[in-house]
Amino acid sequence: MLDRQNPRDPFDLRFLNAMIAHHEEGLSMAKDAVERIEHPELRDMVEKMMYDQQKEVRQMRHHRQEWYEEKAA
Repeated sequence: MLDRQNPRDPFDLRFLNAMIAHHEEGLSMAKDAVERIEHPELRDMVEKMMYDQQKEVRQMRHHRQEWYEEKAA
């Protein structure tokens, strides 16, 4: 994902963009699966992952906006 971004952008910005996209893809997969998961242990793990990654996405977006306001996607 980093190699598909503008190499002139700061590395930290490219990393934030890639990680936000990565987490959003994982969240989408988890949302599609959470109601279909059979084992409660796996469901609990997925629900925790969703909570944690949503929090991380918010934090990364905040950093991106604060540090790279003019380039925030």
